[in-house]
Amino acid sequence: MELRRLFQILPRILLLGGLAWGVSNAPAWGQASSQTGASPRGAQYNGFGRMVFDWDGPTSYSADVINGELVLRFDQPVKGDFHSLLRPLSQYLKTVSVSSDGKTATFPLTHPIQVRAFGGSGNSVIVDLVDKPDASARSNQAEAKPPASASSGDAPSGQAQSSATEGEGPLSLLPPSAPPPSSQLPPSAAAAPPPAPATPPVAAKQRPAGEAPAVEVRAGEHGSFNRVVFSWPQTVDYKVEKQGGRATVTFAKPARFDLAGLQTSLPSDIRLLSADGGGKSATVALSIPENARLRHFASGPKVVLDIVRDSNSPPPAPPATAQQSPPPGNNDVTLPSLKPLVPEDQPTLPSESLAAAQSAPPPMVKPVQPPAKSNATEPPPPATDARPAVAAHPLPADDDKVFSLSVSWEKPVAAAVFRRAGYLWLVFDRKQEVDTKLMRRLGGEAVSEVTQIPNHEATILRLVVQPDYAPSVRREGLLWVIDLMHQPAEPKDPIRITAPAALTNGIGIVLTVADAGNVISVADPEVGDTMMVVPVITLGSGVYPGRDTPDVELLPTVQGIALLPHADGLDVRSTRGSVSIGMPTGAGLRLSTDGNRAIPSVKRSSREGFFDVGTWKRGGPEAFAAERRTFEAGLAMIPPAGRSGAHMEAAQFFFANGFAAEALGFLRLAADEEPSLADTGPYRALRGACQLLMGREEMAVADLDNPLVKDDPESRVWQAAAHAAAGDAPASWEKPLAAGLPIFGNYPKPLAWPLAVISAKAALAAGDDDAAQKSLDVLDRSIMSPRESVLLDFLHGAYSEMNGQFDQALDNYDHAAQGDNREYRARASLAAIELQLRLGRITPRDAAEKLDRLRFGWREEDFEFGLLKRLGELQIRAGDYPEALRTLRSVVSNYPDNKNTPSVSKMMTDTFTKLYLEGAADMMPPVSAIGLYDEFRDLTPTGAKGDEMIRKLADRLASVDLLDRAAELLKHQVTYRLQGLDKARVGAQLALLDLLNRQPQPALDAIVNSEADGLPQELQRQRKHLKARALADLDRVPEAIQLLVGDASSEAAQLRAEIYWHKQDWPNAALAFEAMVPRPDRGAPLDDVTSRLVLNWATALALGNDERGLAALRRSFGPSFAGTAYDDGFTLLTSALDRDLPDMPAIAAKIKEAEGFQTFMSNYKKRLRAGGLSGIN
Repeated sequence: MELRRLFQILPRILLLGGLAWGVSNAPAWGQASSQTGASPRGAQYNGFGRMVFDWDGPTSYSADVINGELVLRFDQPVKGDFHSLLRPLSQYLKTVSVSSDGKTATFPLTHPIQVRAFGGSGNSVIVDLVDKPDASARSNQAEAKPPASASSGDAPSGQAQSSATEGEGPLSLLPPSAPPPSSQLPPSAAAAPPPAPATPPVAAKQRPAGEAPAVEVRAGEHGSFNRVVFSWPQTVDYKVEKQGGRATVTFAKPARFDLAGLQTSLPSDIRLLSADGGGKSATVALSIPENARLRHFASGPKVVLDIVRDSNSPPPAPPATAQQSPPPGNNDVTLPSLKPLVPEDQPTLPSESLAAAQSAPPPMVKPVQPPAKSNATEPPPPATDARPAVAAHPLPADDDKVFSLSVSWEKPVAAAVFRRAGYLWLVFDRKQEVDTKLMRRLGGEAVSEVTQIPNHEATILRLVVQPDYAPSVRREGLLWVIDLMHQPAEPKDPIRITAPAALTNGIGIVLTVADAGNVISVADPEVGDTMMVVPVITLGSGVYPGRDTPDVELLPTVQGIALLPHADGLDVRSTRGSVSIGMPTGAGLRLSTDGNRAIPSVKRSSREGFFDVGTWKRGGPEAFAAERRTFEAGLAMIPPAGRSGAHMEAAQFFFANGFAAEALGFLRLAADEEPSLADTGPYRALRGACQLLMGREEMAVADLDNPLVKDDPESRVWQAAAHAAAGDAPASWEKPLAAGLPIFGNYPKPLAWPLAVISAKAALAAGDDDAAQKSLDVLDRSIMSPRESVLLDFLHGAYSEMNGQFDQALDNYDHAAQGDNREYRARASLAAIELQLRLGRITPRDAAEKLDRLRFGWREEDFEFGLLKRLGELQIRAGDYPEALRTLRSVVSNYPDNKNTPSVSKMMTDTFTKLYLEGAADMMPPVSAIGLYDEFRDLTPTGAKGDEMIRKLADRLASVDLLDRAAELLKHQVTYRLQGLDKARVGAQLALLDLLNRQPQPALDAIVNSEADGLPQELQRQRKHLKARALADLDRVPEAIQLLVGDASSEAAQLRAEIYWHKQDWPNAALAFEAMVPRPDRGAPLDDVTSRLVLNWATALALGNDERGLAALRRSFGPSFAGTAYDDGFTLLTSALDRDLPDMPAIAAKIKEAEGFQTFMSNYKKRLRAGGLSGIN
C-alpha cells in the first residue's frame, strides 16, 4: 500500500518541489544507485542525457549553453573526472576543457540542445541535456509505436526504460546493474494499460527551410491567465485581433513555427486552429473562450500573448491522464514519464486550528498522460541584463487592470512576497540596488510608494499598494515578476506545515518546502520590530493561511516564508528541503491547539484622557508578578474579536509598571490584529511614551507630535519630555515640564524618575531655579540605586553652580566623579574642570591635560564629540598647536555625520592659517614647522591664499638652509597648483633652490617644466641665466655659453666668467673679466668691486701664461692700485711671469684670494637672505 501511495502522490511531489524524479524518491533502488555510482556520472535516455554530480554539502551551480558549448560552473572544485562523461554522452558532447581551479567545465556540443539543472537528493546536482524539438522529431515517430518487450540485458545503460515510455524520458538515473526486485513494483504500475496514442498536432503551413526564421512557440499557465510566447530571433512588428472565440496573431515577417511544445501545453478550453508561416507574413490562430480578453506586449525579440479569463468563469478541465506500465518481461523499473502539471485550483486549508490543518491528508494527484512529442523541455528565457533593473509590462486599459513589476538577476534568487501592516514586502536573498522611482512609476495607480530597506545581504522592497490589488508571482528565467491585480492574495502551492514537530532541540514547527534560501532579518521601520524572512526559489510556495502561536506568528504569504518572533532567541533554520522553527534551549515552542491568544479582561479606566497610570499599574510592584501570571494564564480565554483590546490593556499594564519594551510588544500585536488602532490618539500617546522610556527620543517625538495627541494635557507633558531629551532646545520645553510636575510626581518611580531628570535638566538649561528645585525634590524623595545617586549628585552640582555656590558645586561634582555610574562620573568630571577653569583655578594647559585623561570616560557620541572639541580649543589656547590639530582631526574622522562637524573642520582650517599665514609657526623650530605642515597638508587653502602660505613656509625653510624641504614645497606647487606666470615665477625659485643645493638636473627640470608664453623680459632673462648655470654644472658648457650669446647684461657676463673659470678656460675667462671691468681714468682710484674684478682678470691671465696681457693690464691699472689694499697682490700677479723664480706660494695665496670673487650664485644668496624667495623675482 505504501508503494502504491508513493506512485499516486509522486506527480504532486514533483509539482510542489520543482524537482525532477531523483535517486532518493524510490526508497530501495534509489539507495542502491547512490551507493554504487561514481561522481560525476552520465547516462543517455530517449531524447535527453543526464549528468549527476554528488557533493558533500550544499553548492551553488549554473549551467548555460553559450555559442554551441555547454558551460558548467560550481562554487567548489569537482573531485571526479569530467572526461568520464564523454563516453556515455557522446551523442551530445565532443570533448571537455576544465579550468585550472576545477570549478568550470566547457563541453563543445554535437548539436543544439536545451539544458536544465536542478538539485537532486541529498546534495547532488543534476544536469539534463534535452534535444531541441527539431532534433527530436524522429524520436516522436518512434514513440508513436507500441512499446516493445525487452529485457534488462537488451538495452545499454540508461536505455532499458526508454523503449517503454513516451514523451519525456524517465527522470531518474538508475544503473542497470542494480535493478529493484519485481516484488517492489507498485500493483498499479504492473496493471496499468498501455498509454493512449497521442493526438496529432495541428499541421502548420511552412515555407521551405532556410527561407524563413525558426520561431519557437510555447505556452504556460499563470493562474488567472495563460501565456503564449513567440520566440523570434529578432524584433518583429505584429498585430493581435479577437473575433468572438478566435484570437489571431499576425506577424510582419514569414516564419517556420516550431509548435511541438504548444499543443500539449494549452488547457482544454484553448486550442491551436492554424499556423501559416508562408507569404510575406505569418499568422497563428487560436480558439479561446469567448468571454476571455487579450493583452500583449513585446519583450525584446519575444512577442507575448496573454489570454485572461473572466473572473467568474470556471477553470478549464485538466488534460486527460493515463497510467503507464513497464514493458513485460523487464525486471528494471520504469517509472511514469512525468510532465510538470498545469497548476491546479488553490487548495482550501482548514483554518479552525493549526492541528486540524496538519491532520488533513495531502490531495491525491493522478499522473498526467505524456504528450506525443519529444523529450525537450522548455528552455529558460535568456538571462536579463545583469544590472539591477525593474521592468513593468504595459497592459491595455481595462476594468480589470494588471500591473506587472519585475526584478532581474544574473543568478538564481529566492523570493518572498507578503503583506504586513498595510505594506507589500518583496524580499530577495541577494543584494542589489533597485530603481525604486521607476518601479513606482510603472506600478501605475496600484503603487503609491516604493522604498528599499537597507540590508547588507538581501534586497528588501516595501511598497504601498492599493488595498484592492493583490500580488501573484511568476518567474521567467532569472526574472521575478509580481502581478498586481484584483485577485486573492494566496500562494499557488501552500507550504505544508507540521506542528508540533519533533526537532533536535525540542518541539517546534517544520515547513516542508524545497530550495528555501537563507534566513534574513528584516526590520520593520513602521511597527518597530524585526521579522524573519526565508525566501524560496520554488515558484508559488507560500504560507496560507497564517498561523499564530504564543512564541511565533507565521504571516500569510504569496511566496516564501515570513514569521514574527514573540519570544527571544527563536531558532530558525533553513535547509534544502525544509525550514524548522524551534527554541535553542530545548524547551520547545509553545503551541496553541486553537491558535487563539488572549489575556483576561481588566478594569476599564473611567478617567478621561489618554493616560491613567494609577489604574493601569494594577497594584504596583508588589502585585506585579501575580498580575503578570494572570495575564499569561488567560491568553486563550478571549475570542479573536477582543484580542486587540486585550493587547492594548496588556501594554498599559506593562507600561505603568516600567516595562516599556514589553508594552511596545503588546502594542505591536494590537496593531497587527486591528491596524486602524495605530491611528488613534491613545495608541500613539502610549507608544510615544514607551519609546521615550526606551531611549528612542526621535521615535517618541514622531508619535507625540502627531495631531491625534495634541489635545490631551498629559500627553503634552510627555511630548515636552521627548523634545527636551532629544536635545531640541531643552530650555524651551521647561515650562510645560514644570507644569507637569504635579502629574508625573505621582507616577510610579519607573516613570517619575526619568521624567523628573529630564525636567531638572531643562530647568537648569533655562536657569529656572524654582522648577529645578521642585524637580530635584521629586528625585530626592525616590529610593535610589548607587547609579542613580551619582546622577543626582551631578544635578545638585549643576544646581549649586547655577546659584553661584561654586565650592558646593565642586564638592557635588567630586562626589559624583567617585561613583560607579560611568556616564555621570564623566559628566561631573567635565563640569568640574570647566568650573575650575572659569574660576581661574587652573590654566588652559592644565584643563587640557585633565580633559585628555577624561577622553575615554564615556563613549556616547554627543558627549565624546563635545569633550574632544573642547579639548582641541583648550590646546589651541595653550599654544599646543600640533596636539590641537590632531585632536580636532580625530573628531572629524570619527564623527563625519555629526551636525557640528563642519564647525570643527573650520576650527582646524583657522588654526592652520594662523600658523602658516599669520606667523604663529615662526615660534616653532623650522623642522617641527615643516613636519606639522606635512601632517596636515590637506588643510592648505586653495587659490592665492594657499600659494602664499606655501611660499612663506618655503622662505622660512630656505632661510635656515633646509633647501631640500623648501624645494619639495615649491615642486608640489609647480606640479599641481600653479599655471602661467605664477608657475614660471615659482619654477625659477625652485631652480635656484636646487642649484644652491647642488642639484643641477632638478633645477634644469624645474625651468623646463614651468615654461610659459608671454613672460616679462626680466623673468625670461632670469630663467635663462638659471638654466645656463644648471647646464654648466651638468658639464654642458657649450649649451650654456650658447644660451648666453647676445646677452650683454652684467649677470650674463659674470656667469660667463664663472663658467670659464670653473672649466679652467683661462683665456676666455680673462676675456669675460675684461668685458666686466669699466675703463677708469688713468690714475683714478678703483672701488672695491672693480678692484676685485681686476684681480680676477689678472689671475686668469697669469694662469693662462699671458705675459703680454699682464703687461698691458699693469700699464692700464697699475697707477689706480697704488696705495690701495690690493696693490701688493696686483703687483705680484702682474709681474709673476717676469721673474726667473716666481714666488709660487705667494702667487697661490693671491689666486686663492681671487677665487673668492663675487660669483653668480653668491649674488642670489644675498638676495635670498634679504628678501626671501619672493624677493628674487
